[in-house]
Amino acid sequence: MSTPSLPYLFKFVEGGEFSSNGGYGFIERKDFCLVSICGCDGGGGGGSTNSSSGVSPNLADPLSEPGPSMRTRNSLSSSSGGNDASPQDPVSQQQAESASTGSIPKEILKATTYAGLVYYEEKGVEDQVIFTAAKNLDALLEFIKKEHSLAEKGPHKYFRIASPSGYIELKFGTRQKKSFKGWTIEPHIEPCRLHQRDIHKFGDKDYSLPPSCLISIYSSPDAVPTLHYSVPVEGVADLLTLYIHRSRRTAYPNAGTMSN
Repeated sequence: MSTPSLPYLFKFVEGGEFSSNGGYGFIERKDFCLVSICGCDGGGGGGSTNSSSGVSPNLADPLSEPGPSMRTRNSLSSSSGGNDASPQDPVSQQQAESASTGSIPKEILKATTYAGLVYYEEKGVEDQVIFTAAKNLDALLEFIKKEHSLAEKGPHKYFRIASPSGYIELKFGTRQKKSFKGWTIEPHIEPCRLHQRDIHKFGDKDYSLPPSCLISIYSSPDAVPTLHYSVPVEGVADLLTLYIHRSRRTAYPNAGTMSN
């Protein structure tokens, strides 16, 4: 069909992976298409259990992404009936393993886009720079607004993680294009890494805090007026560099203020 008009013609295609207790799955398609996922209950009458995907070419599913694999939010519910389910089926076996462990399929992790954000807070004589990331930018902004209401937010950047089960790492001590004389940049954790599963699960039960990297920034009285410090991020699919941008302070809290 050449026009997106009803009725659609759906055809059965094989493949895909959908967990019976999850809200995500994937199916490999080379062209834009409308994907329909259904679960067939084969119990009772000796019927078969299948997962099917109806595909109508020339239509793009707004909940799917183009490329070697496409995500869909449709949930698949299936049950075994008769002798149709094969224990040697690698797809069924992987689904069962994912359901039992609660793990996220690697294809989903590979295709997921995350939002990274830098924000700043003043802590006595130092500035603190926090880099954090989450699957949902709005949830991340709401967390910062609630828990760090005085924070100064920097720009955000979307990225994908190159390794499905890996992490991203902030690299300090790299060659700088601009002078940072008189400035001290100290990460609180080395290596400074955010693991993908922590990023992915922020907002879920037991994941109320987004993963973050905390960096302290100090400037001496004779430091260059402006700090523009680059921090490459390793482990992302596309090149990404963060920049810490700060201005030298002209006044510092006195001892009495700090002691209070």
